[in-house]
Amino acid sequence: MDVKCSLQNYNEYRKYLRQMHADRIKKELTKENRLFVERRALRFAEDQARKEAERLKEREKLAIERQHLVQQRLLQEKLRIRKLEERTYRTTRRLKLLKFVRREEQRLLNIKRNERIEQIRQKCKIAAEIARRKVIDTLVDWKKKDKARKKNKEKRLMNIAQQKQKDMEERWTKKWQFQEKNIVKQKILLQRIDARRQKFIEDYNNKINKETVKMKRLLDDAKLFTNCYMKRRLPDGRKLVCCKKYLKNNMVNAH
Repeated sequence: MDVKCSLQNYNEYRKYLRQMHADRIKKELTKENRLFVERRALRFAEDQARKEAERLKEREKLAIERQHLVQQRLLQEKLRIRKLEERTYRTTRRLKLLKFVRREEQRLLNIKRNERIEQIRQKCKIAAEIARRKVIDTLVDWKKKDKARKKNKEKRLMNIAQQKQKDMEERWTKKWQFQEKNIVKQKILLQRIDARRQKFIEDYNNKINKETVKMKRLLDDAKLFTNCYMKRRLPDGRKLVCCKKYLKNNMVNAH
């Protein structure tokens, strides 16, 4: 049968249908998401289980290898302990043998040392006797040499004293002769110096006398010139004859 409705109702009905469709789609999506998450969680759990199984296998393998290594180390430790025991036994035997050998060597050394000591004692006695004789001979020889040395020393000292006296006399003679020569040279030098001094004094006095005469003449000329000049400055002074030198010059001009 046909149903009649308004536009508003029709729109509300469409909205209702769209909402129902959207809810159904949302449910489907939610369900798929849940399934996806569950499958992902399952895969993760399976991966973790597989990895844990692998880790357990690896640990078991490592444990087996470690146990094997421990067994090998125990075996090696046993072998090392056995070798050490054998070495200790050999070392103990060697030490005992060495002690015995050293004891025997020490006994033989003591015997040889005692023999050597006795030989040395005998040699020392002989050497002491020889040394005592050498000392006696040396003392006798030393006394003879000392006596000869003293005699030679006294003779040498006497020769040295005589030589010193002779050298002193020669030096005194040379010195006296040198002084005499110096005295003669000094007298000659003094005479020469005195003669040069006298000559210098005479030359100096002559030079002074000449300079004195020259200065006196110049002074006299200056005085005459001054007097003449003063008199000629007087009235009718030019007609006066005041200077012998002027008169002499006029007479020479007249002639």
